[in-house]
Amino acid sequence: MIKENIPKIGVAIIGYGGMGAWHGRLLKTVDCVELIGTYDINPDRLTVARENEIRTFDSMDALLSDSRVDVVTVAIPNHLHEEICIRAMEAGKNVILEIEIQGALKIKEKQRKRYAFCFLGKAYLFYSISFCKVLKF
Repeated sequence: MIKENIPKIGVAIIGYGGMGAWHGRLLKTVDCVELIGTYDINPDRLTVARENEIRTFDSMDALLSDSRVDVVTVAIPNHLHEEICIRAMEAGKNVILEIEIQGALKIKEKQRKRYAFCFLGKAYLFYSISFCKVLKF
């Protein structure tokens, strides 16, 4: 149970393909989360997001500059994780993603510079860990 005086966590999704849409469905069920919106480079995916009543952003810059977004979940192909995660952390956003170890090193270095927190997990984030507990609420 979430205490009423704790504000909701603003979360946005980068990438609204199969995994991003799954994140969206699950995030809408988490009491402590306000799903702010999503961005995808594919306009068809943004249409699907709007059909699922999820706000869409015209660009990643627009998503990353939205002050309501506290956390981004990255749901894009693995080879793009590093660049996108670093951009998000440099924008002051906390990041949640699934990534292999070799791709995590530069991201971890950016985290050390205290741009933001990056939770590197495997595909169990929404199965066994409460989103709110991960973020220490």
